[in-house]
Amino acid sequence: MLQKPIQQAVKSIRTDRKNHTGTGTTPRHRLEVAATFGIALLAFVLSYAKLVGLAERAGYTPRMATLWPLIVDGLAVVATLAVLKLQKSGYAWFLLLAATTVSVIAAVASAVFPDGALPPVAAALVSVVPPLCLLVTPHLAVQLMRKPKQHDDVAVRTVATVAAEAVPDVAVVAPDEDATVAPDEPPQLFTIANKQKRTTPAQRADALRLITQGVPRREVARRYAVSDTTVRRWLRTSIEAA
Repeated sequence: MLQKPIQQAVKSIRTDRKNHTGTGTTPRHRLEVAATFGIALLAFVLSYAKLVGLAERAGYTPRMATLWPLIVDGLAVVATLAVLKLQKSGYAWFLLLAATTVSVIAAVASAVFPDGALPPVAAALVSVVPPLCLLVTPHLAVQLMRKPKQHDDVAVRTVATVAAEAVPDVAVVAPDEDATVAPDEPPQLFTIANKQKRTTPAQRADALRLITQGVPRREVARRYAVSDTTVRRWLRTSIEAA
């Protein structure tokens, strides 16, 4: 009775992940995506040519000038992916708008300024772009690394909520204070092992509900006289069982 709603929640989570990864799409959809990437690639090539020339006119060597457009347009691409992944990240949106603005201004400058070396102020502005990118990109990388963990936490809370609703009225069973301990076993180990044998699906569902309410895993483990590893195994089993 408890397993069925958990399986339904896990199936819903997996379906949502499948939709976000783009699997199961139609040939028409794949063609549209391919055309979009093709247009983006052509735009990048044209923009790259203009920005390379601007970097050379700002004083970069021909070899180093080929890297300057990758910093500007590359940051715009990475920020776009971050916006899609992080969704509500204002920092990713800021970097996307900033990189796009720099790319547009640089393209305009390459056409407006006459041939030859750029004026000192314009050359200085071109030179300051790489260190600024070095300053702002690490924080975006940290946000991208933290996101998968947050997504897993949402999945755990979803399964735990369904499990809690399936067993709405479950009382926390405290360890038996009158339980006797065998002489040849340590008291704590005996109590935990004995309690684990008596743990029921209803109690595990209530443990999941306590976690969704903000109770630490160690506190949940203490209430049920089990180890923290056992509580983590309950969470993992609830997500993977399908």
